[in-house]
Amino acid sequence: IQRNIRDIFWFHNIQALKMLYHIIDNLNKDNQYIGTQRQIAERTGISLKTVSVTVKALLVSDFLKTLNNGVYFVNPDVLFKGSRTARLNILHQYNTVESNSDISDSEKIANLEKVIAKAQDEIQKIKYKSLSVLKTGTEN
Repeated sequence: IQRNIRDIFWFHNIQALKMLYHIIDNLNKDNQYIGTQRQIAERTGISLKTVSVTVKALLVSDFLKTLNNGVYFVNPDVLFKGSRTARLNILHQYNTVESNSDISDSEKIANLEKVIAKAQDEIQKIKYKSLSVLKTGTEN
C-alpha cells in the first residue's frame, strides 16, 4: 500500500500533496474525512479537477474508501491516530465497507496508470501554457 501511495504522487504534484495533508489533518476519531470533492477544493484552494484525480487515485490505491457522498474512510493500515485497540476496531469497520477489493492488482495498476496519464497530460498543458506566457508575456 505504501508503494501505491508514493506512486500517486510520482509527479510531485504539490497540490495533490497539499490535499492529502488536508485530509490527514482533518480526520475525525473514526479515521474519516467529512467533505465532498467540491468542499475539499474550496477548503484547500485546489482545482476541482486535481481533487477529483487525486481522490480517484487514493481510492484505487486503497488509501481511501467512500462511505457515502462526502464521507471518506482512510485506511487505518496506512494511517491512524490513536491506540492499538482503537485502530483494530476502526480497521475492522474499514474492512467491512464495500470497496474495489474484488479488483485485481493488475486492474488497480491499470486504473492508476490511467490516472497518471491524465495527470501527465494536465502537467504538459500547464507547462505549455506557462512557456507560452514566458515567450509572449501575456496569458491566453
